[in-house]
Amino acid sequence: MALKEIDRFLTVAGVSIYKADEKGIPESFPIGIDEECTLPSISHPTMDVQLMGSASIPNQTSLEDMECTFTLPNDPKSIAALKGGVQGFIIRHAVNVSEAQTGNVNLQGFTATVSGFVSSKEGLSLSAGGESKTTVTVKCIYYRLADENNNELYCVDRPNGILKIGGTDYRQKLRELL
Repeated sequence: MALKEIDRFLTVAGVSIYKADEKGIPESFPIGIDEECTLPSISHPTMDVQLMGSASIPNQTSLEDMECTFTLPNDPKSIAALKGGVQGFIIRHAVNVSEAQTGNVNLQGFTATVSGFVSSKEGLSLSAGGESKTTVTVKCIYYRLADENNNELYCVDRPNGILKIGGTDYRQKLRELL
């Protein structure tokens, strides 16, 4: 699957959200089932280069800030999971993926692991006949997206200087030099 195709899966519905411990292991019960989530977007800042003219090119050794937003039910278990400090979450979801060669569409599972600081919790949202929800935004310092076979599509670990996209570590040479 091409990495550009992944961008269309950033906002997904029907996800299960688990609280993760400091080792990235999910708790046994989800804090949200059949919720909505917007996964972090990976975008590079651009830099201007002067050669025989000027051009803006992406700086692949750096990233813009990443945010993950999801909804949780307003129940005590889910809200209690949102304590201060760095927190980790496991987000499991399935997406219909079309194969470029055959055109076949298959349901494929993905697991996103995010950790960071909860930057906002928007309060109650109520709808007639529905349950109340809280929208949570996490400023990510770690993000990993893997498919159902644990093939890593993205891995961004800001504290350790890791930026892997499609198996290529764009910061490895920089880490070796520093």
